[in-house]
Amino acid sequence: MGTLEIKHLKLIKTIAETGNLTKSAKRLKLSQPALSRQLINLEDHLGASLFIRSHKAMTLTDVGLDILDIANEVLEKIDQSERMIARKLKGDIAELRIGVHCVFCFRWLPALVKQFQKHFPKVELEINNSLNFIKDLSRHKMDLVITPFRLKSEFIQYVPLFSDHIVMVSAPDHSLCNKEEIQLHDFQNNNYLSPVPKAYDPFYTMFLKPNGVEPKKYMLVNQTGALIELVKTGMGLSAFPKWAVQDIIKSGELGSSSIKSPASNTTWYAARRLNQIYPNFQKEFIHLVQRNVGGSFCLDKSFVGDQIQNEPANT
Repeated sequence: MGTLEIKHLKLIKTIAETGNLTKSAKRLKLSQPALSRQLINLEDHLGASLFIRSHKAMTLTDVGLDILDIANEVLEKIDQSERMIARKLKGDIAELRIGVHCVFCFRWLPALVKQFQKHFPKVELEINNSLNFIKDLSRHKMDLVITPFRLKSEFIQYVPLFSDHIVMVSAPDHSLCNKEEIQLHDFQNNNYLSPVPKAYDPFYTMFLKPNGVEPKKYMLVNQTGALIELVKTGMGLSAFPKWAVQDIIKSGELGSSSIKSPASNTTWYAARRLNQIYPNFQKEFIHLVQRNVGGSFCLDKSFVGDQIQNEPANT
């Protein structure tokens, strides 16, 4: 038995509605002989007649009626899906699942989300941590992930968002606070505190490890507040975006030092699946990050602004 295709379902439904091959062929934009051949071939594959032919009209057989029920159900679902996709792309109804690689992003996300939802009130936002964003994107668990990692992948596109200025933070009385600028090797004989596992810490994986610098002890502290309190007491050093800790530094509760470039600068990206249609609301979310977060904290604004605007229309 052959496999029913969408075109066969449309053919049966149209003939059932018109009762006439000529009218059906016109509606389906086919020639009458072509439509007649399709019907005969389908009946041959199924091993059953679908219509009773007469001069007055074509009437469905019992088998034809069964398939018409299937055609009505399937074609309606396809039509609903197409309408839903069109509405999603317009931002009428949709869901945007955002992954965040670093907990510090939650400092600026709430205000940005509030602004986004003023423009797209019908778009449901879901925001979660994403440590393995390649897996999350490939499995369609996330639509885009904000990350400082630009890992090689054939199906991931990276859109630059903003650049961070990373500083070393320590207890106010730590000896490194007296230095105007520290080197990466200064982390060598100190504990390093991080809110994420070693494999997912941008500063460790992008700067310390590649330069052969291994801290005395890598200490995982999941809660950012607890991590800062431990740093204050002299338990070790950490690396933060300056904007995330500048108020605490100004208060004198934390000490800080600049880190010799390029370790002091990290570019953040929106990672998303390549070769798909990106809805307008997703593009606008990226715009908002570029304009607001980039505008507030970006050191190098030269790449921000036209990255999304210059994308092809189907991206």
